Amino acid sequence: LTDNVSYSGNVYYIDCENGDDNNTGLSPQQSWRSTFKVRTKTFFHYWDSVAPNDNRYGATACFPYHQPWISAPNGSAFLFKRGCFFEGYLGVSPYPFRTNFTFGVYGDKTRPRPTIKYTWFNCSSGNPLRSYGITFHLRNLHLIGNSTDGGGWDVVATGGADNSEIINSELENSYGDGILADYAENFIVLNSIIFNTSVSGARGGGLAGGMTNNFRI
Repeated sequence: LTDNVSYSGNVYYIDCENGDDNNTGLSPQQSWRSTFKVRTKTFFHYWDSVAPNDNRYGATACFPYHQPWISAPNGSAFLFKRGCFFEGYLGVSPYPFRTNFTFGVYGDKTRPRPTIKYTWFNCSSGNPLRSYGITFHLRNLHLIGNSTDGGGWDVVATGGADNSEIINSELENSYGDGILADYAENFIVLNSIIFNTSVSGARGGGLAGGMTNNFRI
């Protein structure tokens, strides 16, 4: 069901067909439905984690008046159902400090990779996946940027995300780079494809990184 990979943290399931964001997310039967629910565990600021959430600060202005969000523990995985199409984006922020998140898949292996198409929402990162210096593992996903509305400059953008991986994935449709990884040590890209990106993008349209050591492809 989960490609025989074990995780040290929680495992959350996201299902575009039968999921519900009011569920716990902690089993296929209790799956979530949206990328937004994932971001409430991975991509927020201090004022999103305390009550009252009263819109006094810029970060809070994105989603005011919500209940405090609680980060997923280190080593958690967010698994998207095969054959599904999602809109939105993924992100990993440095507060509160958590690391080693996996964005992967589960379900019927005869179905195609899940697709996540970048769509602008409040406080969008501008990328289908952005990590602010936090280790991540992207496995078996299809990420699509949006090169027409000012979003999705790079499909995957990160700085300082040491020991991160992109494996068996498809990255497409940006007017920047497929992967922009600055200041990252031991960044691994395996069995993945980048296409339909700008040949004159930010760093050339494909895989780029400044002050990055030990890229492995």
